[in-house]
Amino acid sequence: MNGKILLSLVILLGIVLAMGCTTPQAPAPAAAPAPAATAAPSSGSPAGSAAGSPSGASLVPSPTDNVPASRTLNLNVEKDYLGNVVVTFQGGAGNGHVQKFSITVNRADGQVETGTLGTNIGDTVTISGTKDSDRVIVMASMDDGKTYKVIDEISKFRTLG
Repeated sequence: MNGKILLSLVILLGIVLAMGCTTPQAPAPAAAPAPAATAAPSSGSPAGSAAGSPSGASLVPSPTDNVPASRTLNLNVEKDYLGNVVVTFQGGAGNGHVQKFSITVNRADGQVETGTLGTNIGDTVTISGTKDSDRVIVMASMDDGKTYKVIDEISKFRTLG
């Protein structure tokens, strides 16, 4: 029971953080229409949202997909002191249903790096990033053929101190 409560809190925190990441765009007059335009394609076609992101190398996160409660996943995204993006799979209710994780890092310098994360709890992948803020997108392909965007966030560079 405690695991379900913790999982619910993690999902809620992820939603709150995702909403916080998009809030700074609203004050800019030109940026206000853009989030509405990007929200519709990502919710309508999860697989299409992955294909559209790398080509533009955008540093603006877009909404993630609503994953059914029975398929929720816990992943940790961090940046190390060299600027690399480290993604770790930590399990979740959808642990037995995930077939593949595809990671895309839109770097601050305009380059796009990709990688694949294993599906075992504790699996980690390190992808080259910058010593600036990079966008990290994690797509999860499930055993029912559906692909969900489970993470789309800015990963900031860690500093000492």
